[in-house]
Amino acid sequence: MPSQNTKRVQVPRPVRQSVKTIAKTLNEGLSVYAYPVSIKKTKDIPPEIHAWLDNFLKTHPDTEVFGSLAMQSYAPHGRAPGDLDAVVDNPEHIARTIASKLKSHGYSAKAYPHPWKGGWQVAYKHKKTGEDIIVADLHAKGGHNVRFTEYGYSKKPSRVHGMLIQEAEDQMLRKANSIVSKGGIGSHRAAKDLEDFIVIAMTLLDSKELRAQAKLAKVQQAKRELKKVIEYAGQIQGTNKKRMTADPIPDTLEKKVISYAKSNPDVDVRDIVILPNKIAHTTRVPKRNPPEQAKRYPHVDDKTGGRPQSQSRLMGNPVMFGIKTPAKRPRIFSWKV
Repeated sequence: MPSQNTKRVQVPRPVRQSVKTIAKTLNEGLSVYAYPVSIKKTKDIPPEIHAWLDNFLKTHPDTEVFGSLAMQSYAPHGRAPGDLDAVVDNPEHIARTIASKLKSHGYSAKAYPHPWKGGWQVAYKHKKTGEDIIVADLHAKGGHNVRFTEYGYSKKPSRVHGMLIQEAEDQMLRKANSIVSKGGIGSHRAAKDLEDFIVIAMTLLDSKELRAQAKLAKVQQAKRELKKVIEYAGQIQGTNKKRMTADPIPDTLEKKVISYAKSNPDVDVRDIVILPNKIAHTTRVPKRNPPEQAKRYPHVDDKTGGRPQSQSRLMGNPVMFGIKTPAKRPRIFSWKV
C-alpha cells in the first residue's frame, strides 16, 4: 500500500471564505447534465471486466458510485477517472468478488483493507511493469452519510440510467470542506480537490444560470400573452386600466430583494418575501429525520427492516435521471433579517 505525504497545504483565509460562499449559494444545486456512467471511462480498470462491472453496479441497487467516475454524469468535462469509488453494503465481500473476476481473466489481483475504517481496496499487478494498479476503493455506508466538519451535510444519491450516482452537490461539499479545513489540505489531495471543486462549482453555477434564463424566457413569453389579455380587458366597461398596468413590484423593492439575496447566499430565493417594512425569508418546518441509511439510500425502506423496495417503485423514483421534483414548501413565517 503506497504511503501518502502528510504535508498540508494551507489555503488563505479569503479563498476559504469564497469557497464557503459558493457552497452556500449552491445549496440544492443540480447539474443540467445527466449522462450515463460506465466503467469504460476509467483509465485503470482492465477492459475485460468493464461490461461485468457495469452490470454489477446496475443490478446492486444499494451500491453508490461516487468520486471522479460519478462526476462523468454531472460534470463530464472533469478529470478522467482512474478507478471505481463506491459505497457498498459489504466492502470486503465485493472487493473479493472483483478480485476473483480479475483473476479469472489472468490478472494477479488482490483485495485488502482500505486505510479508511471499514473500507476495502482491489488492485492488480501490471503485466509489464509489475506495478500495483488500484481498481476499486470500496467504502462502508456507515461513515459516508455525515455532517461535514466545516459546512453542510452529505446529500442523497440519484439513480441515473440504472446506476445510483453521487449527487454533484455532495461531491462539491466534500471538496469544499477539504479546502476550507483549518488544518489545511493534504498535499497529495490539494490539486485534485481544488480542481474538482472548481469544475463542479462552475458546472452548478452555469446550470443555475441556464435554468434562470430558461425561466425568464418563459416569464417574458407569458408577459407578452398577458398584454393581449390586458388589451382586451381594457375594452370592457368597468375595468380599471391604470390598476391593471401598474408595476406590482416597484424597482426600489426589486433592488432590495436582490441585495438581500446576495447578502444571504444560503437562503433559497423562493423563500424571500417582502414585508410592510423589510425584506425577510421564511423558514420551513423540519421533517422527522429518517434512519441514516434510509436518508441516503431512498429506495431502502426502514419499514421493511432495510429490505429494498419493489423494482417498480424503484423505477418510479422521482430523482431518476437526476431530475428532482420540488418538495412541498410550507410557509411557516419565522422571520430572519
